[in-house]
Amino acid sequence: MEKTAKKPRKTVHRSTAVQQDYVAAKVAGKPVSEPLLVIIPYLPGEAQGEELRLAVAGWEKHCKSPFRIVIVGEGLQPVSELFAGSEMVHIVESPRVAGKDGNYRPHLDYVSCLKKVRSLYPESREFVMVADDCFAVNDFTVDDLRKLYVHPAEFLGSNDAYNGWQRDARKTRLTLDANGLPHRNFTTHLPMLFEWDKWESIVKEYDMENESYVIEALYYNTYFPDTEAIVLDHDTDAIRCWMGNSSVPPHDVRLALDRKKWVCCSVGGYSYIVEDLLKKHYGLE
Repeated sequence: MEKTAKKPRKTVHRSTAVQQDYVAAKVAGKPVSEPLLVIIPYLPGEAQGEELRLAVAGWEKHCKSPFRIVIVGEGLQPVSELFAGSEMVHIVESPRVAGKDGNYRPHLDYVSCLKKVRSLYPESREFVMVADDCFAVNDFTVDDLRKLYVHPAEFLGSNDAYNGWQRDARKTRLTLDANGLPHRNFTTHLPMLFEWDKWESIVKEYDMENESYVIEALYYNTYFPDTEAIVLDHDTDAIRCWMGNSSVPPHDVRLALDRKKWVCCSVGGYSYIVEDLLKKHYGLE
């Protein structure tokens, strides 16, 4: 699917009963716990179709715990218009960082964006980072997000000169090995829950504002080396439908609507067929 930066259509904001109860309690001055902070790093020029609108709709429809979404990135004026009037979707501008030789710029951007959000929401103890092409299709709670999920493929990476992500994965794997840490593959494209203090510690330890790594691999292998994790299987698990490329049939998405919690897409796996199926599921035009 060709990447386009077309202006997204106006969305309709729907609050779940959980969200409505939270807002009502807040307005009434009753004590409430802060909602889960959900951060979506976003770069309009890299967006496909209406994936951001659909990603937010998935949280609105299926998250059964109170949450607040923060969309963070550069050039978000069209996004501000898209979510104008939403009480639970906040927009934060964060300029892109300069590229650095030998580093994967998006990973440096993530750190910069998250630090900006942290400065604006200092009361939060933890947060979820999720991609704009990760879509909830069945109900879940924060307890589901606390579970660990791993990809069955070994976490290796490569020195591919044309693939910055693979180079970062290789650098991360070598770092894990040097520190005697496991190297389970946490690059699942699912929502990732982090504790701020642990995240800040690992960013500082590895100078991740200047040196790019696959942060989820460092984070979970460092802090949860022995915690049991669910191994994903596209054909049998009830967690994730992975649309990794155009060869994966859209029929898999139809099946996922019945038995999976998430549909996750790579650049090559997102299509207008998938988009239309998700729109119908969320009741969007």
